[in-house]
Amino acid sequence: MKSVKYNNTEIAPQNGVYSFKMPTEEVTVTAEFELKDYSITIDPDIWGATLTVDKTTAHMGETVTVTVVPNDDPHYYIKTENVKYNGIEIPNNNGYSFIMPAENVEITGRFTANGISGDIIWEYDHDTKTVTFTGNGAIIDYTPEDPSPWSYLKDDITAIKIEQGITKIGTYAFYINENGEEAVIDAYKLSANDTKLDKGAYFVDTDMEIAHSIEFRADTKLLLCDGTKLNITLNDNSANALALKAASLAVYGQKEQTGKLQITLNNTDTTAIMVNGIYCDEYKQYGGNVTANVNAEIANSDAVCAIGKGGIEICGGALNADSQKADGISAFNYSVVVSGGNVTADSIYAARNITLSLENAKDSIFAEEYKAKAISIADERILKADNEFFAGKVDKTELSGKTLAKYDYVKGDTDLDGTLEDKDAALLLKYINGTAALSNANLVAAGVQNKEADILDVIAVLKLHQAD
Repeated sequence: MKSVKYNNTEIAPQNGVYSFKMPTEEVTVTAEFELKDYSITIDPDIWGATLTVDKTTAHMGETVTVTVVPNDDPHYYIKTENVKYNGIEIPNNNGYSFIMPAENVEITGRFTANGISGDIIWEYDHDTKTVTFTGNGAIIDYTPEDPSPWSYLKDDITAIKIEQGITKIGTYAFYINENGEEAVIDAYKLSANDTKLDKGAYFVDTDMEIAHSIEFRADTKLLLCDGTKLNITLNDNSANALALKAASLAVYGQKEQTGKLQITLNNTDTTAIMVNGIYCDEYKQYGGNVTANVNAEIANSDAVCAIGKGGIEICGGALNADSQKADGISAFNYSVVVSGGNVTADSIYAARNITLSLENAKDSIFAEEYKAKAISIADERILKADNEFFAGKVDKTELSGKTLAKYDYVKGDTDLDGTLEDKDAALLLKYINGTAALSNANLVAAGVQNKEADILDVIAVLKLHQAD
C-alpha cells in the first residue's frame, strides 16, 4: 500500500488501519498500491554446480529464471537431482523457472556425481557424503596410474554403500581406515619381485610366495586385500636377518578382513646380532591378519619389534606373533597399546607400559607372559577371563596365560553379578568402612577410579539403582 486519501487528503495509518473523521461534505476515498520487491538469494553451500538467477529481486507474480551449470569434471558426470525455492521443487521444463511468491526466496539445489565401473553404476551423494554402488557384477580394478573416478572425491567421502549384486570389490578401491570406516586409498600394487620400496601405500591383491626380505625405506601403509595372502618365508643365517623392515608400518584390511600376511624367519646362527620378523620404528595395525614366527637361537629375535617412540599399537585385525627365544611382540624403547582386534603372542614386552583397552566384544588378547614397567587396563574398562575380572593397574602374573575380552558391565554393579541392586551400594559402603575388600574391577564398576571411594560414590550408586 503506497497511500490512502480522502478528497486528496492523505490518511496516516495507525497500526495498519486507515481512519479519518467525516467532514460535512461528500467524500471520495482513493488508494494507491505499489508492488513490493522480495529478495532472491542462492544457497552458498551448493555442491556440484553453479546456480544463477536472472534477477536478485522480484515482486509477487513475476517470473524468475534459474540457470544451472553442472561442474565440468573429466572424471565423473554431475546429475541434477532437484532445484528448489524455499523447499518447493522447481520443475525442469527445458529450464528452471517459477513465479515469485510474496516473500523472500532462497534457491537450493541437490546434485550427485556418478559414473560406470564395468557393469556397476556408482553415485556420490554430497548431502550424505556417501558413495553407493549398484548393479550386478564386479567393480573393476584400478591402479595409481589409472585411479578410480570416485578417488577424486576421497576427501569428501565418509561412507560407502555396496548394494546386493556386487560380486567383487576391485583392487585399489577401498580399505578400512583408522576410524573403522571404509575409505578410498591411493596405493601401489606390491609384486613378488619387490625388495626395497620408497615411502607410500602398497596393496596385496593376489597370493604371493616370497623367499627374500622386503624393506620399506620410509613410512608405509600396507593394505591386505580380502581373500589374498602374502607369504614371506626367509631362511637367512646372516648376522642381521630381517624379513620385513620399515620406518613406520601401518597394516590395514578391507571390509571382510580376510587378507593375510604370513612371515616365517629361520636363522640358526648362534652368533647372529639381530633376527626379526617385522622390524620398524613404529608398528600399527588397523586390520588384516598378520602372523609372524621367528625361529632363531639368539635372544634378540623378536617376531614383531618396534624400536622407536611410536611403539606398537594394535587397533584391529588379528596379530599372531611367536618367537622361539625372544618376544612375540616387543616395543623395544616405548609402549604397547592394544585397543582392538585379536592378539595372540607367546610374550609381550614394552620398555615402558602395556595398556589394554579392548573396544568391542569380539576383541581379545592372549599372551603367555607380559613384560613391562607397568601393565594397566584403560580407564573405565573391565576385561574378563573366564570368571575373573581385571581393571586399572594389574600385575603381569595376573594376566599371563589368560584369554582376555571386554566385559560390558552395568555402571553401579559393584559386585559384578550383572544386576544393579541396593546391595551394590551396601557393598561399596562396607569397603569404605573397611569391612569388605574390593578389586579394581569392582571399584570401576561402582564408578570409582583414580580416587578414594567416599559416601558420595555410595549415593551415586543408589541413584543409579533408583533410575534403573
